[in-house]
Amino acid sequence: MSAEDKNVFLADRFLMQTGQGKEPDMITQDLRFGLEAGKKRLQRKGVALREAYDFADDAVRGSVALTPEDSPRPFHACRAYRETRRIREFSRGGKRMALWESPATFHAQIVDHRGREDFAVSCPACGSPSLASGLEKGCAFCGTRFSVNGLYPRIASCFFVEDVIWRPGFDQRQKKRYKIIAGVLFPAMSLLSLVMRGFGPDYPVWLQILGHLLTGAFAAAILTFAVYMIGAYLMIGKLFVLAGSVLPMLGTGSSRKRLGERMRRSDPDFSVELFEGKLVSLLGAVLYSDERENLSFYQGRDDLSCFDDLVCFDYRGGFKLREMTVREGRIRVLVSVFADNVYAGEKIRRKKERILVRMERDAGVRTDAGFSFHAVRCPSCGASFNAVYERNCPYCGSAYEAARGDWVITMIRKE
Repeated sequence: MSAEDKNVFLADRFLMQTGQGKEPDMITQDLRFGLEAGKKRLQRKGVALREAYDFADDAVRGSVALTPEDSPRPFHACRAYRETRRIREFSRGGKRMALWESPATFHAQIVDHRGREDFAVSCPACGSPSLASGLEKGCAFCGTRFSVNGLYPRIASCFFVEDVIWRPGFDQRQKKRYKIIAGVLFPAMSLLSLVMRGFGPDYPVWLQILGHLLTGAFAAAILTFAVYMIGAYLMIGKLFVLAGSVLPMLGTGSSRKRLGERMRRSDPDFSVELFEGKLVSLLGAVLYSDERENLSFYQGRDDLSCFDDLVCFDYRGGFKLREMTVREGRIRVLVSVFADNVYAGEKIRRKKERILVRMERDAGVRTDAGFSFHAVRCPSCGASFNAVYERNCPYCGSAYEAARGDWVITMIRKE
């Protein structure tokens, strides 16, 4: 299997597992936290989300490298893409609230680090055999949770780009549609001609019938062509609407480049893709949470009540770097994140939004490019717990600084 096929396989695997209601497995720990937070918000809102995707054989799919092959950096990234038809159904109490079906291209940003694949280990706490990835959720025998760093390749972030049409089979569908339209219009127009003009005494009946049929055929052809032109103009209109929604995102590519160049001056192993995945996943987890003050990676004091009905934080695949400063031993990065959010109040509604986010971390921290895993334990009582979502130990109440040395969010605002 070629490298491109492997990347497309990871993207398809993500969609298949999501469509089956399963938790995707080949993803980073940050992305997993974000997805888990989204599921919990849906449950608290009493909303069920069903997702399905079309895997047509003639769909466009492939991958493009985001990191040069000869790059000396430890992390290499690519973007796998797959043309699909995305179906989302929202329901509450067994009653459908919304059903959205749209053609879209799925993009998965995959981070790789050669030599850092999943492998078998022994739990350091009890010695039981396990896969390294399995320890992220906790040892199956003793329950000890671990922070695992360095298992690749993994999907760090993903997003959808809406398309104008569902291209696979489009020509055949169009031919069938207009054949049906013409087939209905032809007898209808012929009958209308007969009703309006009737039969006269000057010509034979068969010749008059032929005249009515020719009139019906001509009228059907004109009307079918008119319907075709209306459909074409509607597609062009949709294209302009989609283009207009993307215009504010111009410059996101240069923002990624500038952020990478500036960060690598002090952190040579910095990966924009890993940062982006952490930004999107942690932001989603904050917006979904009802108890944000307990999150170890959120240190803001913002009023986020406007996100209380948010049930789907859909990243649109771009962020803009607004500001980057280094002060008092802290790196502060201010970015605008583009999202297509879904809110569930009385009704389901979608809204394209820009969210201003400030991320911070200690200036002296370097990206850990090696493999490591350690037990997440309370320093006071020794209990093991999910320190990503708990600022204080749930057993003894002691503070646990899980975000020390890593990125934290210090501000979130709608633009």
